[in-house]
Amino acid sequence: MGGTVLKRRARRNKLKSKFRKQLIKLQGFKPVIKTIDVEAIKEEFQNASKKAAKNEAKDQEEVKAVEVKEVKAVEAKEVKEVKEVKEAKASKPVSKKAPEAPEAPEVEAKPKPKKAAPKAKKEKTEEAVKPAKETKPKAEVKKAKVKKD
Repeated sequence: MGGTVLKRRARRNKLKSKFRKQLIKLQGFKPVIKTIDVEAIKEEFQNASKKAAKNEAKDQEEVKAVEVKEVKAVEAKEVKEVKEVKEAKASKPVSKKAPEAPEAPEVEAKPKPKKAAPKAKKEKTEEAVKPAKETKPKAEVKKAKVKKD
């Protein structure tokens, strides 16, 4: 073989080793352990849980107050509707005939357009198909090489 230089291959090999080194470095990394005041951290968690409990209690009270207002508003609307219905019944004479619904106009059904027939596929002619190369069996090839020498 000649002295060809595989630059692309060399570049890939270098990148692989670089990534492998980087992974090993990351896996072996140990964070610096500092002195930690465990008691202070425990107090922070306790204070946070107390504040959260107080906030939840306030939220529940607000939700109850809002629900009570909504219920009162709904009841007031229902009372108004009942009064309006009673007034409407008293002011209008009652008719025994049911109102007739207006008839819907008839729409003529349009026939759907027919789809075009699929195009026929062109058949392959014998001229277009190229014949495969004729190959000799391996035994004959070996004999031919031996005879040449």
